[in-house]
Amino acid sequence: MSLDDNANRNAKILTELKIPYDRGDRHNYYTVLKRHADPYGNLALGVVDANAFAGLVAIYFIKGASLYYLNKTLSDDLWLKISIQLMKADFSARNQLRRYDRLTYLYWTTIRDYHQRTFEIAGIPRLGWTAYIPLEIVGPSKGADLWNTMLKHGIVLSSFHTVVDVLKPVYDQFARINAQLSKPPLEDMPSIPNNLTEDAALVLILTDIATHISGYKDDLLKIKGLCSTRETKHAYDWLWIMIVHATIPASTISVGKTISTNWRGTKHTILHLFHLVDACWKSSTTISALS
Repeated sequence: MSLDDNANRNAKILTELKIPYDRGDRHNYYTVLKRHADPYGNLALGVVDANAFAGLVAIYFIKGASLYYLNKTLSDDLWLKISIQLMKADFSARNQLRRYDRLTYLYWTTIRDYHQRTFEIAGIPRLGWTAYIPLEIVGPSKGADLWNTMLKHGIVLSSFHTVVDVLKPVYDQFARINAQLSKPPLEDMPSIPNNLTEDAALVLILTDIATHISGYKDDLLKIKGLCSTRETKHAYDWLWIMIVHATIPASTISVGKTISTNWRGTKHTILHLFHLVDACWKSSTTISALS
């Protein structure tokens, strides 16, 4: 593509983006990006529409971060304002590019920085963006590679991979001192009696999920004192918020949306969650295989 063709393409995309931008229409804004093959459009769309597990996790992660760092509840109204401001910041970043720059695939630091500014203006720690701590951990030299992995496989799985790499030595140190942690064994699908209603079955399933996650929660509390560096402390924070504040409510909604219409899809969702949580304390090879 010539420079002039690229400039014309940029102008076309900006014109298309400006319509939903002016209306505050986040769904159609990110749909335009998705249509023009920008993977960030698809990622952001999942958060805006809150209709996928990863998108729900991102929402509950920022709410969890507000509770964890500030002991404040992030209201739905404030979250909506933040989400709209993120769209505006995204448009501003693309609109400020030189006419020959590539409009799609914004550089990862640009997206990170406008998330940080938007969050801090709203009084929310920058660490509340799901991708912030993992990108901070790998640093500038590997940030672009990790961001591309996040765009391809999703922020949650890619972030688990990064965070576990940092916390694994801490976990191993604790395991040597205390012989064995209290993590319950990973089980397969819970047994659901045939005579149960769907609602009752859902309660059983979520109870089983909560049992698994609570085991990791106890383990995390035990290793917190061994996290002595900024990197391990932030990795600990990320994993705690993810497990305690984000995973359970996101899984409840995600499973609840599929259980009445698609049992096979529900089973897949639950097994995916089990494997995701189990991967926390396993090698990064396991997580790579999942992604």
